[in-house]
Amino acid sequence: MGNFSLDQYTALMTDYDREITNIVFFAVVINLISIFGSVANVINIAVFIKQGFQDTVNISFLALTLSDLGSLLTMVAVGVTILVGSVWPEAPMVKEDVAYLIGDKHVIKPVSMFTTTAAPHAAFLRISWLITTFITIERCLCVTIPLKVKHIITATRTIIAMVSIYLCVFLGTSPFFVSSALTNVFNTATNATKLTRTFHADVYYTDGIGYNFTVSVQFGCIIVDLLSTLVIIRQMQVKWKWRLESTSASASDRLSLRDKKLVKMVLAILCVFIACLIPSCTSFVCELVYGYMFNITGPNYNIFICASSVIITFEVAHSSVNIFIYYNMSAKYNATFKQIFFKCDQR
Repeated sequence: MGNFSLDQYTALMTDYDREITNIVFFAVVINLISIFGSVANVINIAVFIKQGFQDTVNISFLALTLSDLGSLLTMVAVGVTILVGSVWPEAPMVKEDVAYLIGDKHVIKPVSMFTTTAAPHAAFLRISWLITTFITIERCLCVTIPLKVKHIITATRTIIAMVSIYLCVFLGTSPFFVSSALTNVFNTATNATKLTRTFHADVYYTDGIGYNFTVSVQFGCIIVDLLSTLVIIRQMQVKWKWRLESTSASASDRLSLRDKKLVKMVLAILCVFIACLIPSCTSFVCELVYGYMFNITGPNYNIFICASSVIITFEVAHSSVNIFIYYNMSAKYNATFKQIFFKCDQR
């Protein structure tokens, strides 16, 4: 145990093993989940638009759904590209470069995991995380200062917050978009010219800025979400105890009971969010512990890439399952869903 080194396990993951694993995950598992999630989020968009935006939380949910849809559509593009490149080896492209993974080792040394569709996926994913945090904070305010929250979080301010989140995240991840480009490169190994990712001279610096931003967003969201959740749980316990001791309930109390259902739904979304982030956080800790031995440029990059496949599977699952939470925990969503797709007469 004292002589343990990740390097001794390099032989367990060859380039061929990595290739097969990526095809299974990206072309099949992740692609199927992403296609389902894309359809589910289109349904969510239709429901939220039908409900209108009198309630500010609907604006946030719509913005969250749009970002989830964006992250899933990029992964559908990744899956299709990997699948096409796998069944058509002579395709005029290096599929990993165009899609998501590392470049052909005969053309370029793998430097960064963010490529044509990976950078947009990363951006949309961070947008979803920040919007989830915004919704959690909003529910926290509803529980702690219910009489003031309507004046603090208005529809206009919510729209401004959503637009700001989108702009800030795309600005923060912009280094991934400018650090490299797709160009036609002659591959001496295959004696063919293929569309390949080439890196700018300052790729380490620019990608480092984007990487630090994405990591900060990830752990910042987790910390704020956990703190907000603790406050919500504590306040709900205090108010529930007060209701049990009270002899009567006013109209404002009944409103609080309705808000309580919404808080439960937000907490369910938050639980799924944190659960799906665990693999990503674990991978980050492994990078810190093992350093060069466990990252995209190290000798064990095959293991790292396959671990990334698992992480992305959890990410696309997180972006796909909210429809089940909305349908089962929101009577309003349930009724609107049936009204749209089953033509139920709502009277």
